[in-house]
Amino acid sequence: MDGYEITNNENDKISSSLISTLFKSKTNNKMTSSKFKDDMLGISGITFKKMKNGNYFIGLKAKPEITDDVDA
Repeated sequence: MDGYEITNNENDKISSSLISTLFKSKTNNKMTSSKFKDDMLGISGITFKKMKNGNYFIGLKAKPEITDDVDA
């Protein structure tokens, strides 16, 4: 869940295919999409919704990236 925040807000959503792909590439895990979905839905505050433009996990958003850049 590094980089993500559970918001319990129905307006916050992340593409299920995007987050699954990112997880698999970061962890080198070969988990099936079905198992990944089941594991995600086991996290309190996250739901799943099929929409016209894809499938989404609801109640989850990416945290803003923190950079060490300082304007000179």
